[in-house]
Amino acid sequence: MKYRPSRSNAFSLVEVTMALGIAAFALLAIFGLLPIGLNNNQASIRQTAAMDFATAIIADMRQTPTAEAIEANAGLSSKSANYGIDVTAPSTTISMDESGTLQASASAARYKVVINLTQPGSGSRSATYGSVTISWPAAAATPLGSVSAFVGLDRN
Repeated sequence: MKYRPSRSNAFSLVEVTMALGIAAFALLAIFGLLPIGLNNNQASIRQTAAMDFATAIIADMRQTPTAEAIEANAGLSSKSANYGIDVTAPSTTISMDESGTLQASASAARYKVVINLTQPGSGSRSATYGSVTISWPAAAATPLGSVSAFVGLDRN
């Protein structure tokens, strides 16, 4: 009887080297995409916060008394209660920090809020239309991002 040594079931050095090369290539691709994913996550967080602020600003403007209510009660103001936005002005710009608190200067703020309103003609009983645009960073000439919301205010 002749003895035959069994063939080994191990990997060769070439196969191990190829597997390591493929794994290294895949990890490099994943690590290359990581910064892009983090930037998109941060942009999404800022957009969500800005839209939350826009919703709060619009709600604040809607709660502002109408012109007739102001005329009937001398103690009322045409400025919104929380943000001090004059709903009779055609344009208002305010600055906010990351928590939604008003800031006196754009250098201390993260968000710049521009509110443009189109008042109805005199004697007209139509709504006041406008837009709320929030951009960030507040002090930048060219913002990194912005969101806009349309607003219709029943001021009658």
